[in-house]
Amino acid sequence: MASVTISNAFGESGLIEKTKQAQKMTEEAIKNEKEQLNYLLDNFSNIMEDADSNMEYVAQIGNIKYTTLSNAIDAVPNGEKTIINIIKDFDQEVTAQIPEEKDIVIDLQNHCITLTTGSILNKGNLEIKSNNELDVGKIIIQNNEYAGINNNGDLKISSGTYESTGTNNAVANYGTGTVTISGGKIIGSKIESEKYPAIWNDASGTIMIEGGTLEATASALIYNNSDGKVLVNGGNLKSKKDNVIDNNSNGNIIITNGFMQATEATTVINSSNGVIEIKGGEIAGSTSEENAWPTVRNYADGEIIIDGGLITGTVERAIYNGKDGNIVIKDGIMQSTSLNTIGNYGTGTITILGGEIRGIESAEISYPTVWNNSNGNIIMNGGIIDATVGNGISTAINNAGSGNIIVTGGIVKSTNYAINNGGTGSITLGVDDQNISTTTPEIISSNNSQTIVGKRGTTLNFFDGIIKGGGIQSILTIVVPEGRTYYKNDSKPLYETTLQ
Repeated sequence: MASVTISNAFGESGLIEKTKQAQKMTEEAIKNEKEQLNYLLDNFSNIMEDADSNMEYVAQIGNIKYTTLSNAIDAVPNGEKTIINIIKDFDQEVTAQIPEEKDIVIDLQNHCITLTTGSILNKGNLEIKSNNELDVGKIIIQNNEYAGINNNGDLKISSGTYESTGTNNAVANYGTGTVTISGGKIIGSKIESEKYPAIWNDASGTIMIEGGTLEATASALIYNNSDGKVLVNGGNLKSKKDNVIDNNSNGNIIITNGFMQATEATTVINSSNGVIEIKGGEIAGSTSEENAWPTVRNYADGEIIIDGGLITGTVERAIYNGKDGNIVIKDGIMQSTSLNTIGNYGTGTITILGGEIRGIESAEISYPTVWNNSNGNIIMNGGIIDATVGNGISTAINNAGSGNIIVTGGIVKSTNYAINNGGTGSITLGVDDQNISTTTPEIISSNNSQTIVGKRGTTLNFFDGIIKGGGIQSILTIVVPEGRTYYKNDSKPLYETTLQ
């Protein structure tokens, strides 16, 4: 077959024409593309604004916006403290996790994050705040599977509102993490069928309350579930149907400041073998007649140490020792308005080294200021038990069971009986060491009737001190140091009984 060349097919002139047409088409295409590129460059900002208006940005770091909180967290450089501003209300359906190497501040501003099926998990350093004085920035926890904010790192809440509306904790602390709350509002779940404390300390971590308003309705406000610590140095803590603080294991609670009250439950309870230290602040009791509970309660074999603050009981006792635990009072003011200020109802010991224990305020009823109801002991080596502060008709100390009352120091006074031994236990004043004190302890009844009374034959060991007022009821068995006797001086306006 004969070969055919292009020039043979189109002719010389046809080939040139086709080449010119192709060149022209290419030039026009390049021109069009240049015009489109120039348009994009001239209108870039407008085009991006139009794109932004169609995007759901929720968070911002500097000038860069992100469509999810997780994306914003991922963009934070490791080890560099970075502020993530929330710029839109949104629902969080997955868990947003802060890794160990991140240091993040989430500023809610005036927006709301609703944790529907998601949560916030912190393993690094996280601060959450609302950049205004009204705490209008919010995190709402609807999630029924996880706590809203889970911490296993260092979490700080300085402002904003955090409310559980589902069946879960608002804040949970795991491992050795630390949660510090210095402001804002924490609101627990109002669902009474499920018991989820607003704040849960699960392991050996620490909860620090330095300020803010913390509220619980259906369950406890703060629940210490293990060997961790709860430190309260401020804030307004309130609960309705359950405790403000429940130390449920062998952990440690330290209260140095702030106000707390449970209106229908015990305000601070030691439910197990942990230690509660009260060094300051104001702890008020329940106000409900139908749900009356002691203000501070040692429920099991733990220890409560009171070294300051004001503890009041309104419709129940201010302090209650229920089983075989111990309560040590070093300082502070305690008072009840309607029942005993202190009740010892188990085998435990209440030791009074200082402080002021005031009598009942009501003029219509009479309850002893300190009541030893069972086989436990009350030991006093300082402080004041003052039944004259209230209605003036109550006994200062009543020993109703088989336990013992031992007073080696301090002042016990009443306008009625100072000490009444109504049980089978004994009363001891001072120490049987032959170093006789005629001034300490001081037992006072201001009516010149009987200062110390009891059942016939019960024992009063009178080793030290001075008994002012009516003196000792004659039916008691009185034991004095060898070679000593007791003498009542009735020439003074208020009689004085001492050892000689």
